Amino acid sequence: MSSLEKDLLFSIHQFLHEKNFKRTVHTLEQESGIFFSMPYFQDRVTNGDWDEVENYLSGFTKLKDNTNSTNIFTVIQHHKNLEAQDREDEKVSRELINARGYMFAYVKKLIEANPVFRDKLKLPIFNPSTLRLSLNLQNHLAAVPTSQSTSAITSLLQGAVPKPAEFPTPFRAQGPLPTSPLGCVTNAPSAPQPSASYPSSVPHPSASACPIGFNTQNNSDVLKHPTTPKNKPAVDIQNDHSELLLKGTKRLEMSNEFMLSTPAISTIDDVNASSGSNIEDRVSPVAPTVSMNENRQNLKDGKPTIAGESSVKSRSRELIDANEPSKCRILRLPDSLVAMRVSRLMYTNSGSAILALYVNAVHKLWKWPENDSNSMGKARARLVPQLWQPRSGTMMTNETSGMNPEYAFHCFALSNNDQYLMSVSGGEISFFNMGTFKTIKTIMSPPPAATFLALHPRDNNIIAIGSDDSSIQIYDATFNEVKTKLKAHQERITGLAFSNILNVLVSSGADSQLCVWSTDTWEKQTNEYLQSPAGRSGASLADTRVQFHHDQTCLLAVQETQIVIYEVPALKRHMKWVLPLQASGSITYATYSCDSKSIYVSFECGRISVLSASSLDLRCRINPSLYLPTNPSLRAYPLVVAAHPSKPNQFAVGLTDCGVYLLEPLESEGKWYP
Repeated sequence: MSSLEKDLLFSIHQFLHEKNFKRTVHTLEQESGIFFSMPYFQDRVTNGDWDEVENYLSGFTKLKDNTNSTNIFTVIQHHKNLEAQDREDEKVSRELINARGYMFAYVKKLIEANPVFRDKLKLPIFNPSTLRLSLNLQNHLAAVPTSQSTSAITSLLQGAVPKPAEFPTPFRAQGPLPTSPLGCVTNAPSAPQPSASYPSSVPHPSASACPIGFNTQNNSDVLKHPTTPKNKPAVDIQNDHSELLLKGTKRLEMSNEFMLSTPAISTIDDVNASSGSNIEDRVSPVAPTVSMNENRQNLKDGKPTIAGESSVKSRSRELIDANEPSKCRILRLPDSLVAMRVSRLMYTNSGSAILALYVNAVHKLWKWPENDSNSMGKARARLVPQLWQPRSGTMMTNETSGMNPEYAFHCFALSNNDQYLMSVSGGEISFFNMGTFKTIKTIMSPPPAATFLALHPRDNNIIAIGSDDSSIQIYDATFNEVKTKLKAHQERITGLAFSNILNVLVSSGADSQLCVWSTDTWEKQTNEYLQSPAGRSGASLADTRVQFHHDQTCLLAVQETQIVIYEVPALKRHMKWVLPLQASGSITYATYSCDSKSIYVSFECGRISVLSASSLDLRCRINPSLYLPTNPSLRAYPLVVAAHPSKPNQFAVGLTDCGVYLLEPLESEGKWYP
């Protein structure tokens, strides 16, 4: 198309816009391909006019033009399929505007990075005489011989060539946009409506773009078989509470390339355990004997301290001593693989599976079946889960860079949609597909070695990576680049926690320092040093872990000899619980329950305590004899604790002897303490 023809089309475009011939304006855009109206495209997406969305796009690019074009059509097609599957769901219907807004934010970024759209996202600014000039030019050319047309054009258009106006595009990308392995997990307000002004400007949605874990090699399959995409790779759209709005990725789906491990299973229960999957004959229930003792006594196990006060006497409350199995259920998860110490433990966000990382850099996944006795497929102590392993025998194993992983720092983080895992054991950081156990890619060869990983809760493609050189790298998986590096600690990073409400990242280090960073500017806001309790050495401060309360403003800090609760962002100490000097073992781990009303604490002596999070009062003690092996030659104790994401009274522990146990009170009791 000649420049003269473009000028004429832009003039007609402006004329039609001024006369408010909207349908004709966008038809002209689509058929000529001169200008892609992002506000119009956004409006069609927001209203779910998928035929027009695809028709409008087809005027500018085709499916196979390039990777970005392929991804654009694939994302839209997949979103259409998910909406079609869920149109009967009232909750989904109510949230469609938000869901479409998230999808648009990502597609917008793909469009801006796509070279096919280059120079088509900006609209020239014409002076009032432009339309008349162009029409006069056409008449003039009709009367001018072809040999003289060039000079005629030059003389008529000299000084009148419009200058392109750059649209404000806050998400403008440089070069092709890589697909992200983590899936779309952003959280943004409803998509803004297009502006009526001319020339229009691209709106500034507050949502960050949400790259989606599409493997472009499978795009043709997705489009050919839209209702059955492989492994449901997906548009993972979420609301403020991290609940999936679309059923397409609501549960972790496993590939048919897996086999179920069937080792001997032991359980401590008051009823016959059953998984509903032909496992009942391998379950050995232990009959109950005596009920749990309930005692009233002062808190000899710890000393809670309130901010601004000296050590105070705890209120006398009912303390539950769990010494017998009759009023609680404890299940050791089945495992016949190599026995190694459990280093990290977590539930999937759906609550249907438990994932463990061992010191040999190998992961294990136990998944509860969905059946008549467990309609939601949630983890339950009275049902035996299945240990998943690929038929190939290849487990999810971290890269170790040739070092002995037993001496490495292990950490992992799971995407909000349970589809992707980031994990490290001293070597490169590995990205795994949780549906296939396959390694997607590895990044960041040591040194420095990663010591802690945390995903931004609203955009899992932003990853905070703590290192053994005391730095924190903010990595953007969308562009495969480090956005910034945070430096304030003097020793390795031991913990990281994001707050959605406060828009901050809190870091903890082996230097006993806590730092608060703004996630808007990545600047440090404040810091605080934890002090050793009286009579304790500085070594007890070495491994500090942090976790936000459910309210996202109170912070739990855990060390070997104390538990401290701070108010963020000021890092004002609110409460402290100190382990007595005469205690037989240090704290190995502590975590909030999912409702943040309790804190589960494990100790080197094997005991597990349940504290009230509001007062740090000790409310329940679980005796190690209740769940630990009886072999006196094997010293086992819990190293890590994980709380169920939706059941406040269920948690799991990982032991030094490779065992993973799930614990919960009986259904008749419901709680660990009144």
